[in-house]
Amino acid sequence: MNSLQQITIPFHNAELFLVEHNGQPYTPMKPIVDGIGMDWASQFVKLKQRFASTIVEITIVANDGKERLMTCLPVRKLFGWLMTISPNKVKPELRDTVIKYQEECDDVLWDYWTKGQAINPRPKTHKSERTALHEAHALLVTKTKHLNSSQAWKLIHQRFNVNDVADIPYDAIPVAVEYVHHLIALYSSAERKQFSEGDLCNLHALVIHMIWARSWWQEFSDVIKKLNPTIYSRATDHFISGSSLAWQFVKPDQKLELRECVDSFDWFTATYQQKLPI
Repeated sequence: MNSLQQITIPFHNAELFLVEHNGQPYTPMKPIVDGIGMDWASQFVKLKQRFASTIVEITIVANDGKERLMTCLPVRKLFGWLMTISPNKVKPELRDTVIKYQEECDDVLWDYWTKGQAINPRPKTHKSERTALHEAHALLVTKTKHLNSSQAWKLIHQRFNVNDVADIPYDAIPVAVEYVHHLIALYSSAERKQFSEGDLCNLHALVIHMIWARSWWQEFSDVIKKLNPTIYSRATDHFISGSSLAWQFVKPDQKLELRECVDSFDWFTATYQQKLPI
């Protein structure tokens, strides 16, 4: 049985129902068709004709607690379906949004075929929208003895793969705040504890294995992504967070040597290196 969740997707602030099926996100189509004011019967026929190989019937526990059998389409196919609808047949208040979306898709496909890539410029957040994150960052610097302001920001940037805090998407700000509070708890606990020689050896080993694990993931994660995008997404978060923390325990004068060692390692032919320059 599948539980229905409601999420906000980055499509002109639209609301989308989402259900996981075989490791992939699917969306029930009838709520979407009804929501934009189109006839479900005709759209159902179109779905059966154009997306026969991908649509599935899923029994879903809806928000009201009742079970319903719904025709669902993979989210990755949803945008293709939206390109097939006539803007003149949707609700008048949604017409401009549909037209804007279809024109955007035209531009994306044109860039992909003529330039080899299509880039989505994510809007930067304003400082007023990041107040909670700035407060959490300040608390992290205050609570820890080993991180200055720039080092704390670097941890956050690495975690979200950005060069500037303004590049963190607005909907990811709460996640970033939670991550910083996790760092505060982690560093506070570490500073209260007096590590024994054995603890330090274990920490050294943990750092080594985490850095190697991240290196392996960078090399082979595309294969995992093709097999199961959901698992890829969830695992990537752990590899990024773990690696970001691990690098903080590498001595500054040895980071360059370590980086070169890991980046140049050939996972197919090289002998596994048990000792890293830490």
